[in-house]
Amino acid sequence: MHGLASRVANFRWGMLLLFVVGYALTKSYFEFAIVEYFTYNLLACLACGTLLYQLKDFDQRYTAVWFTLVVLLTIYPLRFYWITLDPLPVQMMLPHNPYSEMVDNRLQLLYAFKLSVVNFAVFCCSVAAMLCLFRHEDTLAPQRCFYNDTHVQEFVSKCLLVVLVPAILLLGYISHKYHIAEMGISPGDPLPFRLKGLIFYARTVFIPLLIILLICSAEWSGRNLMSRLGILILVGHGVLDMILRGSRSSLLLSLMLLIFLVMAGGIRLHRNEKILIGIAVAVAFFIVPFMTIYRNQRAYLDLLTLNALSQAVIIAGDNWWGLFTQGIKFVFFRMPGVETTWCMLSWTGAPSYFESGVKPLGAQSLEAFRSPNGIAGYVTHNIYPFKITDNTLLAPSYVGWFYLVAGLPAVAFGGLFAAMSSFLGWRLLNRNYLECAPIAQVFFLWMLFIALTEGTLDGMGRIMLSGLASLIIVEFGLRLTRIFFARREPMKATT
Repeated sequence: MHGLASRVANFRWGMLLLFVVGYALTKSYFEFAIVEYFTYNLLACLACGTLLYQLKDFDQRYTAVWFTLVVLLTIYPLRFYWITLDPLPVQMMLPHNPYSEMVDNRLQLLYAFKLSVVNFAVFCCSVAAMLCLFRHEDTLAPQRCFYNDTHVQEFVSKCLLVVLVPAILLLGYISHKYHIAEMGISPGDPLPFRLKGLIFYARTVFIPLLIILLICSAEWSGRNLMSRLGILILVGHGVLDMILRGSRSSLLLSLMLLIFLVMAGGIRLHRNEKILIGIAVAVAFFIVPFMTIYRNQRAYLDLLTLNALSQAVIIAGDNWWGLFTQGIKFVFFRMPGVETTWCMLSWTGAPSYFESGVKPLGAQSLEAFRSPNGIAGYVTHNIYPFKITDNTLLAPSYVGWFYLVAGLPAVAFGGLFAAMSSFLGWRLLNRNYLECAPIAQVFFLWMLFIALTEGTLDGMGRIMLSGLASLIIVEFGLRLTRIFFARREPMKATT
C-alpha cells in the first residue's frame, strides 16, 4: 500500500494538466467571453490544486474523496473539453432535436461549464478545509472483532457458499418466469404483496452484498480459494442478470462492486488476478453493444432467450473490435455529465424555457419530488418532448439535478454535499461501529457513484432502503454469529 501511495502522490499533480491542456485546446471556441472562460478554468485548476495539496497520498481513509474527485473530473471538465471539440459522441445519449439545438449554442455550453466549475470548486475547497480541520484526529481504523475471529469468518463463508448459489438460481428462474424488470419486455401482471419489487431488489442489491460478504469472510479466514470462488459467483451473477433482464450494465456492475471491495480493503488481489479482472472489464465493454442487439431481438422479434442470443451472435459477425470500441464509448458517455446541463439549457422547446435557459423549479421541485418519476420524469416529460407512453427516462446528472431544484445556489450546495458525503460519510464508516463495515463501504461507493453520475437523488430511495435493510440483516447476523461462538468457547473449555 505504501508503494501505491507514493506513486499516487507523485502522479496527482498531473491532474492539473487537464485544465491547462483543455483550456489551450478550447479557448478559441469561447472568444466571445475569453476573460470569463479563462476565469472559470483558473478557478477549477486552483481549487483542484488546493485539494491535491491537502490530499497528499492515497490513504484508505480518503478513498471516497479520491473516488469523488476522479468521477467529477471525468464527467465534467474532461467531458466538457471533449464535447467542446467534438459533441458527436453524446448524440446517442440525448434527444435528437434538443441535441441539434445545443450544438450551436456555445453560450449555454459556457454557462453549463460555469455551473460545473462552481460545483467542483466548492467540493475541492470544502474537502481541503475538512482535511485541515480533522487531519490530526484521523488515525487508522481499529480492527473490528469480526476481522480477528477466524471461526466466525469461516462459518459465515461456508454458510453463504451453500446458500447463495441455489438462491441465485431460484430467484433468477422466478425473475425470468414473471418477466421481472426485463428491458424492453412488458412486465405482465403484478404479483401479490409487491413480490416483483422484492425479488428485483433481492437480486440486484441483497444478493450482491451477500456475495461481497462471502468474499470478505473467506479472505479474512485465509481461505483464498473460497474467496476466489466468491468472485466467480459475483461475476456469474452479473452474467445471469445480464442475460435474463437484457441489461447492458449488469456485468459491469458486478466488476465495479469487486473494484469497490478492493478500494475498501476487503480483499487483496495478486498481480495475475488484477490482469484477469482487467480482461473481464474489457469483455464487459464488448458485451455492452452486443447486449443492445440481443435486447432488440427479444423486444421486437419476441424471440426466446437462446434464440435471441444466437441471432445476436450472427448479427455481430466478425466486428468484435468495433463492438469493443463502441462499448467503451457507450460506457464513458452513458454517465450523464456536463452535456446534460448544456442540452437542458439550450432546448427552447421546453415550456419552462426563458432567456437564460430552463428555469429552476424552486418551490415547485417539491411537486416534482412527489411525482412517480421525480426530477427525472420532469426532465423527460416537461423539458424534453417525450410522452409518458414512450417508456423512457432521462437522468438530469448531478449538477443538472441541483440546478433544476434551485439554480446556482443549489449547485454550490451540491459541491458541499459531495464533500461532506465523501469525507465525513466514509470517515464514519471507517470507524469501529459496524461488523460489516467493508460491505457497507462497498454499498456507500455504489450509491455515491449513482448520485454523482445519474443525479437522480430523489429517485434513490428504494435502492437505498433495500441496501440499508440488507446491511441491517447482515450486521445482525454477524453479531449473532459472533455471540454464538463467544458463548460456545467457555462450554468447550469446561468439557
